[in-house]
Amino acid sequence: MKVNDVFLFEYNEDMIEKFGQQSLYWCFDGILVAKKKNNEIILIDTYWLSSQPKIMTLEEVKRKGKLKFLFNLDDVIETDRSALKYYNNEDIYILNAQHGYETKYYLKKDAKKSQSKMLETVNNEIDEAKQKIERLQQQLNILIDKKEKIEAGNLDVVL
Repeated sequence: MKVNDVFLFEYNEDMIEKFGQQSLYWCFDGILVAKKKNNEIILIDTYWLSSQPKIMTLEEVKRKGKLKFLFNLDDVIETDRSALKYYNNEDIYILNAQHGYETKYYLKKDAKKSQSKMLETVNNEIDEAKQKIERLQQQLNILIDKKEKIEAGNLDVVL
């Protein structure tokens, strides 16, 4: 484990049984970032990263649950949501804070734009545009029908 490693932490069954899942995850994201304090590696939860973060030692983590390594902050650059359109999913990391209220996007430093991902994005947007056109065409047909009925003297048409 090294500084800036990012982990997903999950409490073990004993902890959940003893304290309850809702209680354990209250104001706790379970995304831990390794930092150094007094020559010791500590793990800081992302929920209150800027003010009063929950801090765990390696001993606490081993006793209370398990870690899954996600990535190291030194191997990525912070980006924005638009990167999702250009890069393969395996090149992007998404970190949520405050249970998704705040989201940060990270891109591997060596990531290259993906032709297949960009085509997938454009094809999805084309499909969405076609669906919008179909819905608008249906609305237009309904309005034309109403207009024709009104012009024919039917004033009971609901507008």
